[in-house]
Amino acid sequence: MDNTMKLKYYTLLKNLEGKEFLSSLIAYNAAPTIEDEKPSSLISFNASKKNLLTLWQKYKFQVCDELGLNFYEIKGDHNKKLVLFFKEDFLEEHLYKRDSLKFLKNIGYKEKMSLIEMLNILRNRFEVESCPHEVGIFLGIPIEDVEAFIENKGEGYLFYKYWKVYHNPEEASEIFNRYDNSKEVIINFIEREYCPI
Repeated sequence: MDNTMKLKYYTLLKNLEGKEFLSSLIAYNAAPTIEDEKPSSLISFNASKKNLLTLWQKYKFQVCDELGLNFYEIKGDHNKKLVLFFKEDFLEEHLYKRDSLKFLKNIGYKEKMSLIEMLNILRNRFEVESCPHEVGIFLGIPIEDVEAFIENKGEGYLFYKYWKVYHNPEEASEIFNRYDNSKEVIINFIEREYCPI
């Protein structure tokens, strides 16, 4: 996405308050998930920026219902929360793919687990590690890139945008373009919905 669109988004966001601010922030950051391009999106809410954490606690069910998203609070305290946004069917379908299941089974997940059981394990692993590697599988990062990230300790990648790319750069670029396009759709929606001329 070009800098003009990003600037447009931040300008729009700056002029919003309350539920509209929260809804616009989630919609933009989870746009690829809303547009069915990505199985889930991870967003961190903190207490300092426009009382974001308070807004999350107050409006989370209403906003997620309006955006057609499920959410799962991965970790948090009174200052910040880390939340996974997803569409249940899409995330389940992604996690139950053979390669995803194989990766997850190798680190302690079980084949017959429900989605909520998998999310509970992910939350438990976030208590032990600051960012467990399997979160990449939940977010739709290609398994070969997750494995290469682990093997190379995050170094030696080809390029970086939404994740560190080690394999298939052309395919990753296409995915990144689709993610950017979904964010542009959301920016235009925010402008029409909340900031009409």
